[in-house]
Amino acid sequence: NMVNVIMNFDKDDFVISFKDNGVGTQKIEEKGVGLKSIRERISELNGTVFFKSKINEGFFTKIIIPREKEK
Repeated sequence: NMVNVIMNFDKDDFVISFKDNGVGTQKIEEKGVGLKSIRERISELNGTVFFKSKINEGFFTKIIIPREKEK
């Protein structure tokens, strides 16, 4: 399997995305520790996380975290 990782900063946010070439899934469930834990940790940073997947199209995750403003 292969995973592409892209990280970007802009003036307001830090954005990181992951895309793999795995088997994918038709239904994303956040019942276990993995995805639920990611969402909780990103929420603690006032960020947002998106999950997307389809059968035979792998799994995609995008995380957006606001940058701290200089005082």
